[in-house]
Amino acid sequence: MTESVFSIAGKRILLTGGGSGIGGALLSACLKEGALVVATYRVASQNFDYLQNNFRITFFPMLCDLSDPAAVAALPSQATQILGGGIDVLIHSAWVVPEIAPYSLKNLRMTASIGLEAAYILYGVVAPEMAVRKKGSIISIVSINGLRAFPENPAYTSIKGALQMLTKAVARDFGEKGVRANNLCPGYVRTRMTAASYADPVRYEERRSRTMLGRWAEPEDMVGPCLFLASDASAYVTGIDLIVDGGWTAKGM
Repeated sequence: MTESVFSIAGKRILLTGGGSGIGGALLSACLKEGALVVATYRVASQNFDYLQNNFRITFFPMLCDLSDPAAVAALPSQATQILGGGIDVLIHSAWVVPEIAPYSLKNLRMTASIGLEAAYILYGVVAPEMAVRKKGSIISIVSINGLRAFPENPAYTSIKGALQMLTKAVARDFGEKGVRANNLCPGYVRTRMTAASYADPVRYEERRSRTMLGRWAEPEDMVGPCLFLASDASAYVTGIDLIVDGGWTAKGM
């Protein structure tokens, strides 16, 4: 039996933000599918012990402050050394939503430091290294917030949009060298960051009713699309926004 083109078994993956939410679901899935994964954490989280106990040989957690440019710049070489070879897949899932005034400069800077600047540094190091080997996949976990205007969250929306264009710029610059870069764009997903909206009956229903599928997403709904982008099944896919929003952005009345 030939290996499935959707397989990521044996791929060396660097994933940011593996502690919970979408990043946590993607981390678990990559490990279950046989990948070797270096995952960054801001602090050790609830999935840490479970993954260490069940994937001791293939799971390599790393505490890292992604708002520190020097720490981010050192990540690729550290991951390469740990994984025993060049990074095949880079997934940038880490994010922060500061609970401060939405239009404050501090909010913008805090959001940008992890959501955009960390990606800018990582992609600038990893993409050229992938190009030397003529193969690699970079995946940005963005949002439909980068495609549509949402209320009272200008920093999140603007930085998600900027990250989407950074991904496309990388796809353009490194495509002929075998490097693919794509955006995975979730709609509303039930995570720690959206817990307040999910628990509020009015906001929950506003968001649920916007979708064609009539429900919020779970983090696990992002696994299949992300594995597709990480695998050779998407060998001719680059520079796209893969929208996984239950039909939100396509829905009319």
